[in-house]
Amino acid sequence: MKGRKWILVCMVILLAGWTGCSRNNQPGPRSTQDLPREAPNAYPNSNTLELTPVQESLVARIQQEGGLQAAVLRREEVTSTIINARTNPTMPAIRRFNLLLLDEISRLLSLPVTINEIGITEVFGKDGVIPKDVRSNPLISYTPDVFLNNHILVGSVTPLPWRTRLMGFVPVVPSHVVVLAREEFTGTRVSELGSLGMVIPPGSSYMEYYNRLSEIHGFEPNLRIAGEDFVQQVLDGRADATLTDAIEAVGQLRLHSGLTMLEGVTNIQYESWAVPKDALELNNLIRQALDHLKRAGLFDQLFLRSFGFDLKTYHMMIGFRPEDDVSQLSLTLEELDYIQGLQSRGGIRYATMVNPEGYLPREDGSITGFDYNLAISMARVLGLDWQFIVLPDIQAFFTHDGEFDPRVMQGAGVSYTPDIFRRADVLVAPFAVNEWRQRLARFITLYPAGIAIVGSHAQDIREFTDLEGLRVALPPGGFQEPLLEQLGAEHGFSVEYVYYPAEQDVFALLRAGRADVTIDGTVFLARGMQEIQGLSIAPLSLSLVPVGWAVAPENTILAGIIEKFLQLSLSTGSFNRFWTEAQGVDFDYYLRLVSGT
Repeated sequence: MKGRKWILVCMVILLAGWTGCSRNNQPGPRSTQDLPREAPNAYPNSNTLELTPVQESLVARIQQEGGLQAAVLRREEVTSTIINARTNPTMPAIRRFNLLLLDEISRLLSLPVTINEIGITEVFGKDGVIPKDVRSNPLISYTPDVFLNNHILVGSVTPLPWRTRLMGFVPVVPSHVVVLAREEFTGTRVSELGSLGMVIPPGSSYMEYYNRLSEIHGFEPNLRIAGEDFVQQVLDGRADATLTDAIEAVGQLRLHSGLTMLEGVTNIQYESWAVPKDALELNNLIRQALDHLKRAGLFDQLFLRSFGFDLKTYHMMIGFRPEDDVSQLSLTLEELDYIQGLQSRGGIRYATMVNPEGYLPREDGSITGFDYNLAISMARVLGLDWQFIVLPDIQAFFTHDGEFDPRVMQGAGVSYTPDIFRRADVLVAPFAVNEWRQRLARFITLYPAGIAIVGSHAQDIREFTDLEGLRVALPPGGFQEPLLEQLGAEHGFSVEYVYYPAEQDVFALLRAGRADVTIDGTVFLARGMQEIQGLSIAPLSLSLVPVGWAVAPENTILAGIIEKFLQLSLSTGSFNRFWTEAQGVDFDYYLRLVSGT
């Protein structure tokens, strides 16, 4: 993104023990001379990166320590089997891709790199041992052995919640866990995996996913552990399917006929590099370097050279949209640290309620709605799993100790933090942002809302007095009647009310001539634009009200992250896409509607 400014907190955290030498029980370190280099200056406009003073200080310190110490997993412990025979017939493509990226970052930062090969125990272990309950005990947190002598772990590590307690992650390539099966099993659902003979490579996280699926869907595990030939076992019929990451699956589909990729087991995640959890400056520096390589075109080209297929094809096959790229948010160190906290807790929690604009379950079990889709998009951009907590009504969002205090609406100075923030991070429903709600939560505005009028000659109503004598169609018990009574008293007009049941089509009533106009919220009327054939619509001259999401009053960090995401979604068009899908008209039209232009 042009003009991006990277805002960093001026603090450098330097970890003790970075000596620039490898462990004695490891194979000897390899220098950048051993990296799979491309031709010098192969890619134009890629050799400059603006650094802040803090980043320059960090780079200088690493240079003084002898360069960047980078850990990579030993070849025999890499589960990926994809190779690109045209470029390197022996090195797995994912390993080659990571090393090529590291080489470009080395050039970009003028940092020599030493590669240290390690085993899986050092990646997640402490003092040579991986604690048995590290996956299940949320209180366990430590710095893994890998970072005693290394600045960074260069590999495709999935940021599972328990892992985020141990290290910080640098997102590299979007991916998710998928089922790769023989073609005859096309259409098999995740809930039916118990009917398939599964094979999984040893020492991988896929066992965790499979066991979780068997618990959720209630099937008996039918699983074997295999070596490097796990895909071959599927191909030759010794197994029916395997769990693997999307990069591996897409690569295998291109290499072999007779395979199919079933539905994803997880949400979109990022295959990531890792740094010490508190090395936020280094984390952000590597993120910025990777983003620079993407904007310069190197990232895409190195991906193609390594895997034999391009990023655009890969993104399309896994359902990833470029606007979901987290690097476009320009996160601060404080925001990055906050997101890592959400990752270690298991993801982001949304609270909502059933409403036609934002969150609407369908008969087939799926869910639609503007707020729902936008919230999921934000979670994907941030690399987080998500959870929705559905509340029964709007008052339930603002209770304190289980009760809603009506005094808070009367300007009595009542203020508290609502109960829901003990269970949810963000309230995602179409809240009108008013004074009393702002005393209870911090709101982030999404769009303006107002009141509009619909009828055969709505465009001719320019003053409140133009409503005199008109028949106004109203749902009984709605906000419209008291509003019109108030406006009539203030401006000297009266109208005739035509009540209609909630299930009746008000637009059909207007077209039949049984009423002259109806009034309602602009979002509701925008949703019905396709049904307003033969009618016109115009805003009623009332002040617009901002509508938005909410976080806890003190949570300025999350509010800032949401604001950055909203700016990104508006600039990439995803906001408009979700709006159009939910409301039936595009967002620009809606803004013209509420503004009267």
